[in-house]
Amino acid sequence: MRRLALVLGLLPGLALAQSADQRPMPKPAAVVVAAPVQVGAAPSLRPKARPFAQAAPVGTTWTVPRPPKRPKGLELQEEIVLASAPQAEPEQKPARQTMKGAVCGRAEIKGQALAPMRSTTRGCGIADPVEVSSIAGVTFSPAPTINCAEAAALSDWITGALQPAFNNQVAALRVADSYSCRPRNNVRGNPVSVHGKGEAIDLSAVILTNGKAVEVKSRLDRRWQKARKAGCGTFNVILGPGSDGYHETHIHLDVSQHGGDPYCR
Repeated sequence: MRRLALVLGLLPGLALAQSADQRPMPKPAAVVVAAPVQVGAAPSLRPKARPFAQAAPVGTTWTVPRPPKRPKGLELQEEIVLASAPQAEPEQKPARQTMKGAVCGRAEIKGQALAPMRSTTRGCGIADPVEVSSIAGVTFSPAPTINCAEAAALSDWITGALQPAFNNQVAALRVADSYSCRPRNNVRGNPVSVHGKGEAIDLSAVILTNGKAVEVKSRLDRRWQKARKAGCGTFNVILGPGSDGYHETHIHLDVSQHGGDPYCR
């Protein structure tokens, strides 16, 4: 009896436990895990990847925009502007010397060859005389008769000494004497002058491009002084005002071989 009572007493608890086991279990709540935050992290400087360009569909026509038309009359305006703009002057080159009319084999020496000059006076005469009309554009009045050695020295002196001394303004030279079969300094009894050989010339004035004459006088112009000094060596003898009293109105230039160093006074 006692056992039966004990079993009966336990039945309600077993039923209650069985009913609790048969109830459905509640679903667990979703758990959200937050992404970790990096404190103080610097933003990335790398550029984002460029998306791939998609090829245009086959048959696509591309339209290229054309530039606007040139306004009418613009060409004329440009021509007017160019015409009114200052144009640079072309560089003037010195006139080219030709051998036409040249003597002594030098293009800058113009004149004519003459027949040989002979004389009964010993020491006079020129085997190959020339009459020089101009040298390097500088004319002679009157044209001197000399030999080619004297003509060549004159050419070197005019371009290298005379023209620079007169600021390249020499247009002509006035000739006092050239070939002349006479005694030295025109003094009877003296030896024959080198003028009798065509180896000397006497100049009395420079004619400038403005027409002004610069004459050789007892008080020699400083430009003449500079040209005379610069010619020493090109000529073997140069005589002028103050030299010997016979050359107060002209400059004597000769290439004769006197022996020794050049004599320039």
